[in-house]
Amino acid sequence: MNPDVFFKNFELLADAPNGVQKLREMILQLAVMGKLVPQDPNDELASVLVERINAEKKKTVKGTAKKPNSLIINPAEIPYEIPSTWMWTYFTDVYDVRDGTHDSPK
Repeated sequence: MNPDVFFKNFELLADAPNGVQKLREMILQLAVMGKLVPQDPNDELASVLVERINAEKKKTVKGTAKKPNSLIINPAEIPYEIPSTWMWTYFTDVYDVRDGTHDSPK
């Protein structure tokens, strides 16, 4: 759908049953696919960023960091195409959640 058609029919879409929810889902899907805004071909490659993140994790979390998954994602797991400067990776390769020691309160 091109923007002119979208804006021309926005009121119909918004007033349809579950229309607002569907619009939200569509906007989120477009954002995740990299189609919500123009992509800058001069942006740093995501693979470079992921490598930097993994190097930083190795420096800051000596010996306790989980081994990163392969940067190669199984093609069967890829649900759609993304911009050329992006890459598919596992969330655990770029993010680490730690929430404390879980000591019993005194």
